[in-house]
Amino acid sequence: MTSKQHKDLITNPDFIAWRLTGDPALEIFWEEYVAAHPEEKEAFEKAIHEFRKIKLNKESLSAIEEKQLLNRIHTSAGKTKKGKQIFHWSRYIAAASILFVAGISLYLFYQPKEDQSSFLSDNMIVWENLDEKDISLITDEETTTFSSDIRVHLDENGSAVVEEIGSQTSKVVGTGKTKMNKLIVPHGKRSQLTLADGTQVWINSGSVLEFPSAFTDKTRKISLIGEMYLEVTKDTEKPFFVQTKEMQIQVHGTKFNVSTYQEEAIPSVVLVKGSVSVKSPSVTDEIRLTPNDMLTLVHNRFEKRQVDVSRYTSWKDGYLLLNRTPMNEVIHLIERYYNLSFQTSRINNLGELTCTGKIYLSEDVNNVMETISLLSNTKYKRENKTIYLDKP
Repeated sequence: MTSKQHKDLITNPDFIAWRLTGDPALEIFWEEYVAAHPEEKEAFEKAIHEFRKIKLNKESLSAIEEKQLLNRIHTSAGKTKKGKQIFHWSRYIAAASILFVAGISLYLFYQPKEDQSSFLSDNMIVWENLDEKDISLITDEETTTFSSDIRVHLDENGSAVVEEIGSQTSKVVGTGKTKMNKLIVPHGKRSQLTLADGTQVWINSGSVLEFPSAFTDKTRKISLIGEMYLEVTKDTEKPFFVQTKEMQIQVHGTKFNVSTYQEEAIPSVVLVKGSVSVKSPSVTDEIRLTPNDMLTLVHNRFEKRQVDVSRYTSWKDGYLLLNRTPMNEVIHLIERYYNLSFQTSRINNLGELTCTGKIYLSEDVNNVMETISLLSNTKYKRENKTIYLDKP
């Protein structure tokens, strides 16, 4: 086996089978492999660590199918040739293994037929690797990573011109015109994207956006996990759709914010300008929004109300606008924005504390924490990526 990084190891069928089943023969195989390739020990250990984060939706396999699959994996391993363990995989097992994992960059989106309503599939595995430090732009031609926030502009030739914010340099990344691209923005990072039709997208921390290099079909479609703000270019010939796991949003020329983080129970759409219509597989009626409307999906029903939209869109302009916002919600926003962890065990009434005011999202998180401490009447101590909150 040639040298591999951890991202390659976790897509290896033998590695998948070993981590799923604990097969003794596979255990021996990988022990011998690491012993023979000590330079890959670090990558190997990281692959094991990353594999533990995979979320498997058990509904995607029946109990019988799951048992059969594991039995096939077990019995497919074990033939010996020249003292080395080799493993034979049927087409069934190779195909079935992608139900468990398909690589570090894979965020599986359901691609329906043109005449069907399209949503992210409930029965797909989504492996979020958003604790990685770098932004990843994944195209049909290459995967490129960036250590700083980026701006991406899709030109008419299907290429992506990428500028790292704060830098004067730019890079051209090749894309396939007929393929979908993925932009993975981890916690602590943000990105901006200009789509091929001129639509502007701001992508918040902890998000994944799937988009085409060019809109060649009769409709314009993008898919989201996380949060983004859009200013959509009007084109009556090609309706614009945003797809999330819970909702499908049809745009009628507009500016709006979509929040659909998987770790949060309530997805939302906030309309700033124009009009959108929203539907969901779990709701019978389609809802149309007008400016200043906020639509949430709560317990399989839509709830709509008027709001101050700046509270939900200010993040793209580099600040948070708070109005008696619960402290635990503020902490969650800061954790994701800066990729931090909070320890609040010393504050018994955290749920009763609120913040009101404007917090500028400075590059120096200490400035942010000073403001939060002042607004919430708390004090803090920072140790690396952990912040301890305490009573004053």
